[in-house]
Amino acid sequence: MARLIDFRTSTNISLANEGFPLSTFPVGTPVLFGQVGLNVSPDETGVLRALIKGQAGIFIFPDSEFDPLFKLDVVRGTSPTDPLISTTYVQYLASIPGVQDVTVTAADYNVPPPEAGPLIYSIFATSVNEELGRPGPENFNASVYTD
Repeated sequence: MARLIDFRTSTNISLANEGFPLSTFPVGTPVLFGQVGLNVSPDETGVLRALIKGQAGIFIFPDSEFDPLFKLDVVRGTSPTDPLISTTYVQYLASIPGVQDVTVTAADYNVPPPEAGPLIYSIFATSVNEELGRPGPENFNASVYTD
């Protein structure tokens, strides 16, 4: 039977903004919008597994030139170059401007316990080809289990 070790939540923007967004996801720049540190002992035994969920609201501007492509990357660590756990791409039609909601669910299996400190997961959002607004919500959750 699985045993829950820890669960954490990171909320950057808790509610969606119905109006024009105040900030953006710039093209080609990974933007950190969620990070959690799970308390896992370096002595933890068994097979460690993590369940990760994230959500980001995006705003497609009415004057978008291309069909916007948006990417969410989940990493084990704090940097976009750390071990990649999941990548999710979504594309929307530029002809349908407004708010869209992007969600991701990922799993990390046979996770090594951290040598010291927490087991950290981060989520980065990248607008691939067209600047997108950040109306929210932006949430990130992770839980870790063992046998």
